[in-house]
Parts: sequence; structure tokens; C-alpha cells
Amino acid sequence: MRLFFVLNLLLILPKLSIAQKNFDYVEMQKMSFDSLNVRRHQANNDTLRMDAYRRLGFYHAEINRDSAIYYGQLQLQLAKKMKQLFWEGLALSHIGYVYYKKENYPTAIKYFLKAQLILENVDTEKNIWGLLKNESPKKTRLRFLSGLLNNLAILNGAIGNLDKQLLLLNQIYSYASSVQDNLALSVSAMNIGRVYFRKNKLDSALLFEKKALHFADVSDYTKYKGGILSSIGEIYNKKSNYSLSKNYYQQALRISKYQRNFQNIGETYLGFATMYRNVGQIDSSIYYTRQGLSIYNDLHLQTGILIAYMSFYLTYKKQKSIDSAFYYLDKVTPLKDSLANNENEKLRQVLNITFDDQLRLEELEKERIQSQNKLRMYAMLAGLAAILIIAFILYRGNRQKQKANVLLNQQNDQIHRTLTQLKTTQNQLIQKEKLASLGELTAGIAHEIQNPLNFVNNFAEVSVELADELHQSVADEDKPLAQELAADLRQNMQLIAQNGQRASSIVRAMLEHSRPSSDVRQHTDLNALADEYLKLAYHGFRVKHNDFTATLQTDFAADLPLVDVVVGDIGRVLLNLFNNAFYALHQRELTERSATSQEYKPVIVVSTYQQGKQVELRVKDNGMGIPVGIQGKVFQPFFTTKPTGQGTGLGLSLSYDIITKGHGGEMWVESQEGKGTTFVVTLPAHS
Repeated sequence: MRLFFVLNLLLILPKLSIAQKNFDYVEMQKMSFDSLNVRRHQANNDTLRMDAYRRLGFYHAEINRDSAIYYGQLQLQLAKKMKQLFWEGLALSHIGYVYYKKENYPTAIKYFLKAQLILENVDTEKNIWGLLKNESPKKTRLRFLSGLLNNLAILNGAIGNLDKQLLLLNQIYSYASSVQDNLALSVSAMNIGRVYFRKNKLDSALLFEKKALHFADVSDYTKYKGGILSSIGEIYNKKSNYSLSKNYYQQALRISKYQRNFQNIGETYLGFATMYRNVGQIDSSIYYTRQGLSIYNDLHLQTGILIAYMSFYLTYKKQKSIDSAFYYLDKVTPLKDSLANNENEKLRQVLNITFDDQLRLEELEKERIQSQNKLRMYAMLAGLAAILIIAFILYRGNRQKQKANVLLNQQNDQIHRTLTQLKTTQNQLIQKEKLASLGELTAGIAHEIQNPLNFVNNFAEVSVELADELHQSVADEDKPLAQELAADLRQNMQLIAQNGQRASSIVRAMLEHSRPSSDVRQHTDLNALADEYLKLAYHGFRVKHNDFTATLQTDFAADLPLVDVVVGDIGRVLLNLFNNAFYALHQRELTERSATSQEYKPVIVVSTYQQGKQVELRVKDNGMGIPVGIQGKVFQPFFTTKPTGQGTGLGLSLSYDIITKGHGGEMWVESQEGKGTTFVVTLPAHS
């Protein structure tokens, strides 16, 4: 075995030193031991062999995937032999990644799930060597765990589960931001951009791909730089900005060839083909399609071959070469059907992995039962005494089973009663949440209506006095004074009428908002609705906390399109977001007041934007912020950070359901602990 290992190194390592362009030396530097660990383990051949297997497997990942799997399996076997749990997890993750690149999704997810169990285990941190980059074992474990989650996210995208993929990628991006891991930021931003591209959100896709390019340069990690540049070229191609598209494709092709990343080379060739077809340069399109097809034939990637055939068909069709177009269309149809059936089978296998594991356990259980039956048969043949003993044991077991069944039925009844009570309690909590929202709204309206009522009362009293003076001036026949008093009285009556109408409009609005919500959607000005509820929520909060003041800032888009929404439901969402923001501001104000002498100024900023066919609303505060560890839980039912009795934990959960399920929009949170929180809501614009 050692001789075979040495021969492999002698065959491969000289090629690396001679053809420097064939290897990513930046990656080699990132994966190498620090000098202390090299000296500590230099006498241990297994240690050096482990590191070499990992390097060789990584090197072959984009060049020869069968070799990459081979070296990954060697690393896995050696890690188990040395009882190195962390390196075992890395080997499983690497093998899963290579199987994913080979489009063998069921096998890939099996390896990923095994690796996840290891890397999520805190005990894995106890014996990490060789990969510590002046960081704690915990950070090292989490860094590689985030890479594994990134692979799982990509796999979810491959089987069409874009929402699950985007959720995982956002978790990785949030973690990477918190620990300033530029490498993880680059990879996660790259994949987030690709998800947005598949969702046809080109501006968001371009934003994240350029972030990925920036973090790749900052981290000096260029393994995926060719793919990032190719993605940016594809975005500009779809935006019809062909000059920029060509520029990024050229950069992508240059760096992908340097790194020998053949799949990226094939993708870039087909990107060039699409761009040249769009600008009418048919010969160039055919040339690059042929180049891409050659790459994918060498890689045996059927998906890429199908895309190349489709490119030939579209190009010849545009050229009006009917025979050539139909020739490639005949190739597209059976290959497309075969891939569709294959993808469906892969998806079925992925979804049934846990089911297959369950069947395997049941088979083991059947084998165990059969073994027990054989032992009982042998015991029966041993004699009558043994038979009587077995009969007694079976009788006793049957009695215990009956007792267990009775107990199980009792437990089932208790569970049903508990579920009924939980449902009742849940309905009561939901009703309580709605009543709390109505209370906040009513308090704000009461405060708002008090101003015009005070105005009416004051001017009514003044008008009575003016009427008395007018009566006296008429009696005294003082005509100039009477005319002056009559003019003042008329002006007072006009002001009273105006403020009365204002109070009446507030009451009408209150009645409209207090009506039960219906499913009828209306063309609604989101700017006006947000401004109205912001003021009502502020006045309502100040009724309970009269010493609280905050600066209200709005930045509304001037030409914001209308949205088709159920006004009452969206009003509840806005009221909940504003109340949460005021609560966070108030809590920080109390904390700052008691902890420091610095003056804290609570600020809430409400802004709206148009993002393509979406309308975006942001509610930003400079309050306490949300810890990273619980940001993923804020939309879960019954989760709250407020003290007991001050919150049901349903406000954000109901708001999330109203936006995503009721209106087809999106809702997420961005927060930094100690600096503030921003809730983002997107809704489809009225077409």
C-alpha cells in the first residue's frame, strides 16, 4: 500500500511543479499544515498520508472525478483507522460533493447527511489537527459545517427546491457575515446569486454575484472565480448588455482554463454561444456551441450535452437552416425525455432515502424475530418441560401485551384530550393577539382624534363668548364692532366645521379598519397605508409609555405602483412591525439610560422601493437588535423574546403567513445585535 502511495505521489507531484497553471496553489496554501503541526506529526506516516489524500482528492475534483472519489475513500478509511472523527466528516463531505458533480444526487445526499451528523457534533472539536488557521477548534468546525450546508443547498437547487436552497444559503451568509469569513461569504453569495437568476430576479442576482467576486478577491480564494465571472456574464447577456457580457465571459474562460475547471469552461463556451446568437453572429455561436459540446462529451454530463444540442437547434433555426435545426431537435427530444425520467428517478430516490433506511431496519427486525423463532423451536424439541416453560412465558407476555395495549389506549385518549386543549389554547392566543393589535390601533386612533375634539371644544367656548359680545354690541347699536365680532364668529365656525370633519374622517377610517378582514383585494397605495399605521402605532405606544419619544423618518418612493392586497390584513402586519420596532427602541432606551450617560436617540425609518415587478417595504430601527442564534426563529409560532405575559409569540408568525401565503410575497429579517433590526416585506406590484 505504501509503495502504491509513493508511486502516485511520484507520478503526480512533479506534474504539479512543472505545469504550475494546472494547479491552484492558493488552495494548496489554504489546506497546508502550519509549521508547528508539520513538525509535531512529521514522524507519523499516516498523518502525512491523510493530508496528501485530501490534497489529491481536491485536485482531481474538477479534473478526474473518479480519481477524486478514490482518494476521498482512502482518506475516509484512514480517518476511521486513526479515529479522526473530524477528518472522517471532511472525507464524507468531499465524496458527496464529487458525486453531486457527477449528478448522482441520491448517493451525494447520503454522504452529505453522514458528514452533517459528524460536523454538527461538538465532540468533533476535541481532536482537530492540521486545519487550524489561528482560530479556535469551534470556528474551524463551523467553517467546514457551513461549507457542507452550502453543498446541501446546491443539491436542493439541483432537485428544484429553490426555497429550501435560498433558506440554507441565507443562513450560511448570515453566519459568515457574523464571523467575517470572506471565503464562506464568497461561496454563499455566488450561490444566492444563481438562485435569484433562476427566479429571474436579475438585479438581485447581479448584486450577490458581484459581492461574491469581491469576497473572492479579498479572501484570495480563486477556485470558483471563473464560475462567478461566467454567472455575471450570463446575467448581462439576459439583460441584453452584450459588451459587458462578452467581457466577463472572456475573464471567466481565461481563469477556468488556468484552473482546468472543465465544467466552468463548458458553461462559458455555451454562454458565448447564446450571446453571439442573440447578436446575430451565427458562425461564432456554432463554433462555441461545438466547443461546449466537446467538453460535456468528455465529462459525460448529459445535462450539458442537452443544452448544447438545444443551442445548435436555436442557432440553426435562427439561421433558417431547417434541416440542421430539425436534426438537433431530434437529438434534443429523446435526451430531454431521458433526463426528465432520470431526474424524476433521482428525486424519488433522494426523497425515499429515509424510507429505505426504515425498510432496512424493518428487515433487520424481521431477521431478529426469525432468529428468535428458531431458538424457540429448538427449545420445544428439547422436551416437554421446556415447552411448558415457553408456554408460560408466552402466556405471561400476552398478558403484559394486553396490559400494554390498555395503557396505550389510555395514553392515546390522554393525547387526544391534550391536543384538543392545545388547539383551544392556540385559538385563544390567536384571538388574544388580534385583540392586542386592535387595542394598539384603538389607542392610536383615540390619541389622533383627541386633537380635533379639543380644538372643537375650545373654539366652541370662544364662539359662545363672541356671540354674547355680538348680542351686546347689537343692543348698543355699535355696528363696526358687531361686524368684526360676526366675522370672528364665522371664522370660528369654519374652523369648528373643519376639525369636526377631520374627526369624522378618523372615525370612518377606524370603522373601516375595525371591520372583519375579508378576502377582497383592493388597489392600495402602500405609502399612504404605511404612513397612517406608523402614526397610529406611535400614538398608541405613547399612550402606554408617555415618557417615550422617537424620531419617525419616512423615505417613500415617489412613483410607487399600487399593490393588490387585503387592506385589513396588511394593516395588521404593519401595526405588528411598528409595535415591535417601538418596543425594541424603548428597551434600548431604558438600557442606555441605566447603563451609560450617553444620550440615545430612538429612530425608526420606514422606506419603500420598487424592485422590478415587486414592491419592497423596509422597517428599520436602531434598537437592541436580534442575536444571530435566534434570528432564524423569529417567524416561528409562539416564539417571543418578550417577558412572560407581554407577548404571545404569534404576531410575526401570523404576519409571515399573511405576506407569504396570503399575498404571494416574501418577508425576512436583517439584524445586528446592539445596532438595530430591519424587517423587509415584498409584495407583487399591481400590473
